[in-house]
Amino acid sequence: DRHLRGLRSWTVTPDSGRVVENLSAARAWYDAGTDEWVLEQVVESRWQDDRVVVSRHARQRLPNLLDPQLFRVLSLKPEYMSVRDLSRYARYLRDNHLDDSRYRLAFWTRFTTPLSSLVMLMVAMPFVFSSRRSGGFGQQLFVGIVIGVVFFLLNRMLNHVGLVYHLPPLLAATLPLLMFATLAVWGLRRIR
Repeated sequence: DRHLRGLRSWTVTPDSGRVVENLSAARAWYDAGTDEWVLEQVVESRWQDDRVVVSRHARQRLPNLLDPQLFRVLSLKPEYMSVRDLSRYARYLRDNHLDDSRYRLAFWTRFTTPLSSLVMLMVAMPFVFSSRRSGGFGQQLFVGIVIGVVFFLLNRMLNHVGLVYHLPPLLAATLPLLMFATLAVWGLRRIR
């Protein structure tokens, strides 16, 4: 269902970033037959020298308002998008000089999430190979569960911290893995 409500479109000059046109429409939908967007109840404001010219239209057609393939991507959270859609939409945002970090982070976490199972396996190895004298099975199980929960929370936290502090998305996605892989290597060396 390719319908929009309360649409606003701004046109700015690429050199100065000055607003030259504002287009608002009560409703808009994509017409696949003509490959155009149909806008209803349109108010168009154009800035010309020292005045603003306002025109109203009951209906207006625009050929390249929004890529229809990207339309379905807009309704999804990055966590639920495919790698292909994430890549396409991040490129679209970057090409339009918009912030794509949230989508690039989701893209990279698609690749680091399978690696987290291997890292957690490495973290568990020191507990498996340690002597039973250091605690019973219940204690080791509890420590393993706590480490797993800490990994999950730290992973989520560092992903969001990376977005807030504008870390490269690849670094934000791999930092928790690197931290826990280092912890696992340290634990394995300790039991030798």
